Amino acid sequence: MTRKCQTDSTTTSHLKPFAFLFFSSGLVGFTKSLAKEVASRNIRVNMVAPGFIDTDMTSNLRTGNSEIEHLIPLGRYGKTHEVAEVVCFLVETPYITGQVQWL
Repeated sequence: MTRKCQTDSTTTSHLKPFAFLFFSSGLVGFTKSLAKEVASRNIRVNMVAPGFIDTDMTSNLRTGNSEIEHLIPLGRYGKTHEVAEVVCFLVETPYITGQVQWL
């Protein structure tokens, strides 16, 4: 007996948050491991994980969807320059390595 496996977006859409969670957890582990591995060579490794940032990619989420804004602690989307400031801080700071900055 052969089973047919249907994998359209309606059957897998509930799995997307879990896939993101596993992927981001893997990146966190990779960042920390790589930072330990290369720190002796004065190479720093950090990760910036921005949340909802006001870009063209998130414009469709902003239109009439205040549910998402209620999930954001500040109640608004972040700005690209705010992410850039965090990145600049990490680049300019000579001691920080192996850190994840959740925005």
